[in-house]
Amino acid sequence: METIIIAQNAWDLCDNGTTTIRFYANDTLGNEGYIEINIRKDNIGPLINIITPILNQIYGNSTFSFELNITEGNLHKAWYTFDNGVNNYMFQGDIGVVDQDAWDLMSNGTANLKFVANDTLGNIGSSTVIISKNIYNPVIIVNLPKMDDIFGFVSPFFNITVSGVNINTTWYTIDGGIINHTITELTGAINQTAWDKLGIGIISVRFYANDSNGYLGFKDIYVIKDIISPTITINSPLQNQLVGIQAPIFSLFINEKNLLQKWYSFDGGDNITFTTDTQFDQVEWDKNGNGSVLVTFYVRDKAGNMNSSEVTIRKDAQKIPKVTN
Repeated sequence: METIIIAQNAWDLCDNGTTTIRFYANDTLGNEGYIEINIRKDNIGPLINIITPILNQIYGNSTFSFELNITEGNLHKAWYTFDNGVNNYMFQGDIGVVDQDAWDLMSNGTANLKFVANDTLGNIGSSTVIISKNIYNPVIIVNLPKMDDIFGFVSPFFNITVSGVNINTTWYTIDGGIINHTITELTGAINQTAWDKLGIGIISVRFYANDSNGYLGFKDIYVIKDIISPTITINSPLQNQLVGIQAPIFSLFINEKNLLQKWYSFDGGDNITFTTDTQFDQVEWDKNGNGSVLVTFYVRDKAGNMNSSEVTIRKDAQKIPKVTN
């Protein structure tokens, strides 16, 4: 019995698959004989088709399943790795679940999931899919309204910015979550019907956003609802008070903590704004003739609520005649 090694260069010329080898022998008289055997050559690694997860699929903290199609008649072992073989995780079959500890080692961002298999001859095949890990909540920035903005009967306008991965739903509430209002645009007006149901005072507006992995983010903004008009009490001048050529002084009591603007007019004429109680504008006073003058004071608050109060005074700007002998 003799053992020989097939010449490597001859073996290299053989294709993958079944190969017939014929062995010959002869004797000193020239008689020749041979025998044939069929062997199979396999130098191709397993073929791995990744069905799931798909490219760029996003997962959260929890692990996930995978499904493969491995083509190999002489499959030996199969495993996967996230770090190019530093840590390998064996599995059997075409369906499995990624090890939770392995996934926990992955930081937020993209991850290369590589599946590897070998056959009984040591041929190796692999396939990689890029996926993402998202463990952060969506972030919401409320551009409008601003904190402590004041509104009246008309509901506020909003403008928000939402950042995150695979944002799923965005909504807000102004009643602590009793009723949620889903929005598809990041700008718009707070639901007027819902706003009408709220009383005056501080209103909490909370905006929410979640992503496809269930992570939830929210942002609160507090605004003030004011639908009560300011009140004006005219301390002076008094009703039917007689005034001369000199513009009189006026004094008011205004009940409004969110006061925005104050002005007055004479007989419905030009509006004259003022900031503090003082003397009527002399130039405007001079435009009034003798007789009754209707003075109307106006106030407006930051929510747009207005009120007015009137007083009628009498003007007598005639010069005293000179007496001559």
